[in-house]
Amino acid sequence: MNKIFVAEALRAFIEEQKSLLNRNDVRLFSARTAEDVLKLHRTERMDLIIADLDMPDMGGDELCARIRADAKLGTVYFILICSGRKAALEKAERCGANSFITRPFNLPEIADRVGRLLDIPRRRDTRALVKVSVQGQFRAEPFFCISCDVSVSGILIETDKTLAKGDMMNCSFFLANTERVHVKGEVMRVVRGEKSAYSCGVRFIEHSADAKSRIAKFVAIDGPDKKLSSPYPLKY
Repeated sequence: MNKIFVAEALRAFIEEQKSLLNRNDVRLFSARTAEDVLKLHRTERMDLIIADLDMPDMGGDELCARIRADAKLGTVYFILICSGRKAALEKAERCGANSFITRPFNLPEIADRVGRLLDIPRRRDTRALVKVSVQGQFRAEPFFCISCDVSVSGILIETDKTLAKGDMMNCSFFLANTERVHVKGEVMRVVRGEKSAYSCGVRFIEHSADAKSRIAKFVAIDGPDKKLSSPYPLKY
């Protein structure tokens, strides 16, 4: 789980644009003042801090410098939001920030920069939110899981089955108004949930042209933000 502090101005922009950062393996934090950021970082140990150069109690550059001066806190990645003016960019360079973001915001560029710093894989394809039962099979043993979203390149599932990155599995599921879809996939990431379930990102590595076409049609028609439930019972 990557913990990211996001300045209020940028957090609102991210939520409005439904950023690629809004995902199960990323937890976003926010605070109003730089002192609150320090307290939060001491407690939670952020992986990345995205702070504004202009904050109510101290500048983002001073916040970055104070964090860098603390041996226990200083290893965090730091991105500074600032204007494109020369003076602001010089402050960003002097304080020890890893990078800076200038206004107006460019969300794809921000997601790419954060992804490269934290090694978060980019989602290349449009995903549709969908809650359907999935029949999984791992090492010839069947198990049950629930999908969270699907794209032509992969699926996000929730399961109690213990899987690891690199595991190969078979998935079988219904999408609305389609026959059963069969695909083979590779587990790319596993995140432990708040309870017992795991969230697993599965990349499709083998699926027929027909299966890919039906998934693509479902995603295109139902859209990335429409929640659906399958009308079909799970059959074996």
